[in-house]
Amino acid sequence: MRKLLLSLLGIMVSGLLGAQSLAFHEDFELPSGADSVTAYSSDTSGIQNTWAISTDLYAGGMRSDSAVCTPYDTLTLTTNAISTVGNAFVVLNFDHICKIEVFDQAIIEVSSDGGITWTKLDTTHYMGASTKFGDNGNVFNVLSYSSAWKSGMPLAVPDNSWWKHETFNLSAIAANSANVTVRFSLIDKNGVATSNNNYGWFLDNIDITASPSELVPPVITLIPPLPPDTVYYSLPITIQADITDNSGIDTAYIVYYINGALTDTIGMTNISGNIFKGDIPFVGFGRTVTYFVEAVDMATVGNISSTSNNTYYLHYVDRDLKNIALEERFNSGTIGQIWTAPGWTNTGSLWEYEDGQTVSSDTGPSGPYEGTGYVFTEASSPNFPNVTGTITSPEFDISNHTAPLLIFSYHMYGSTMGTLNVEVFDGTGWQLVWTNTGQQHTSYTDPWTRDTVNLAAYKNNVAKVRFVGTTGANYYSDMSVDHVVVAEVNQGLSTDAGVAQIANPTGGVVANSNFDVKVKIKNFASINLTSADVNWTIDGLSQSTYNWTGNLATDSSSNDLTIGNISVGQGPHDLKIWTSNPNNAIDLNISNDTMHLSFYGCANVLSGTYTIGGTTPDFNTIADAALALSQCGISGPVTFNIEPGTYTEQISLPAINGSSATNTITFQSSTSDSSSVIMQYNALGAPDNYLVELDGTSNIVFKDMTFEALGSGFSRALVMKNHAENISLMNNRFMTG
Repeated sequence: MRKLLLSLLGIMVSGLLGAQSLAFHEDFELPSGADSVTAYSSDTSGIQNTWAISTDLYAGGMRSDSAVCTPYDTLTLTTNAISTVGNAFVVLNFDHICKIEVFDQAIIEVSSDGGITWTKLDTTHYMGASTKFGDNGNVFNVLSYSSAWKSGMPLAVPDNSWWKHETFNLSAIAANSANVTVRFSLIDKNGVATSNNNYGWFLDNIDITASPSELVPPVITLIPPLPPDTVYYSLPITIQADITDNSGIDTAYIVYYINGALTDTIGMTNISGNIFKGDIPFVGFGRTVTYFVEAVDMATVGNISSTSNNTYYLHYVDRDLKNIALEERFNSGTIGQIWTAPGWTNTGSLWEYEDGQTVSSDTGPSGPYEGTGYVFTEASSPNFPNVTGTITSPEFDISNHTAPLLIFSYHMYGSTMGTLNVEVFDGTGWQLVWTNTGQQHTSYTDPWTRDTVNLAAYKNNVAKVRFVGTTGANYYSDMSVDHVVVAEVNQGLSTDAGVAQIANPTGGVVANSNFDVKVKIKNFASINLTSADVNWTIDGLSQSTYNWTGNLATDSSSNDLTIGNISVGQGPHDLKIWTSNPNNAIDLNISNDTMHLSFYGCANVLSGTYTIGGTTPDFNTIADAALALSQCGISGPVTFNIEPGTYTEQISLPAINGSSATNTITFQSSTSDSSSVIMQYNALGAPDNYLVELDGTSNIVFKDMTFEALGSGFSRALVMKNHAENISLMNNRFMTG
């Protein structure tokens, strides 16, 4: 289909070029300049205001023409006469910025008799994008594009982002005429000497196109519902569009891209009246699809139009669901308030709504499992110890399900985490079907856990499910729940392999010494995996593909696979490993294919003084030094002298092997001037809300530095957690954006 359509497009373009002609063109560029237009002023005071070339604003090239309103004056710019004889369709196109006050007018007129009589263009001719052209009385002014042209700011100075393109159909006035001219008139209406400081009217790229065939492209309107930003199912995506054109529609099709690469075109079928329909096939999870609809009319020149791009992401959630009896994604609520939703009940004062990290430190997740929100037990005082809260679902019917499942996501990070129970109502009482007590995650950034409960024992009843949270001994007990669903599952994906673990290296390696690269792969598909390609890069350089063969059952992982043997130099390195071509077929879920590892090539264990930044540094960035510390360790006191500059980065340091009260680690300005070394970072959310994170780190000094947190809502400069101790801060500046 794509080859056929591309060939057709080539024929259409050839026909278009042969059938239509550019009867008039003026772009005001040198060497000819404005040689096909005539400027005129109606002013009789002798000032002789007129149009003038601008080299500051232009839609194309380097020049445009412009005029500024003066009291009671009319400034006109008239094109040279052209002939449209033999052409039934005539279209005017131009680009402009019309920064004039609302009392003044910019109008366009057309004459078919060499300027003896003039017809003002109105909404019957207008094909542009302004919704205010007709409302303004068929004139342009600052209200035509109020936001772009800053209608409430008369002193605003335009830039080249302000240009707007306009199109008028002149066929009713100027078709088959031997002496056609177009006139642009800037009219002052209120006599204000300064035009209230508005900048004026700028014109560029004036074109008049004539053709024996119509030149009006089809109008395409996509019909809701369009696919959402995120799609969770493996079915084709249906796209429908209302497509109209005076000459009729010859061809309509969907053009789509996968992860930015042009993939195919899908022909659309006319199903009724002006309605066309096409299906984008399922292309596999973990991929982003960008699509638009294009249509060609039945005019001789084959006018083409297309919609803007639309995008959706195919997200794999556990497995392909069917017969959904209950689903709650917790995507709405008021942050910091008790969560409520239709049909659900919330008992107690624990379960609140959140869309980011919970307000308490060292407990809770960094954000939702998916979507825009989740619920959690707010364990701050007085909600500990042993305070219980319950959220209960509405009733659901699974009597016709063969194998119903409860699927949900949970996060339980916090040193005093309590107990989360899941219970099902079987018609007579509540039955415990799942429980977990104590901390299950080691950090708020740990990924959520997705779990499944078999509800087959309850399928003959109208059931309900509830989540019962009981807090622990202190406030570190923000247990969280997201995306609850009761459904059956289709058979899993037929081809889905991925990397389960990078087995070696796991951290720093000895520089310039060979080591094995080892990986485990996993079969996520519903049928056995017998072959796959294991691809990898080191520092972005492709390595030889490892062609694996064997036999892995569903949810099984391989033994360690040695996919290569390499050495690396001293410094930071990046290892990327991913699978492809499972069972010699397309992978239907690429979201689990890839793993990255950042590691360091260590010349030796660190000890002594090193430089960061400058012309001949030991480490280019503070983050490079932090990576070396975490992966190589130290054997004596370490000092990092940081050369003057601004370092836009963040670091997270764990406990450093070899550090002690004697073997300390110091980061300091090389000039002893805190203003000379600025470490800054713009955190975008709760997971990266820090400049420096000390996660169990001890015996560290920061001296003579500036720490600037740029994030407006996430502006933590220094975070200490998990028993970080013996931290010294000396002569530093801490600033927030």
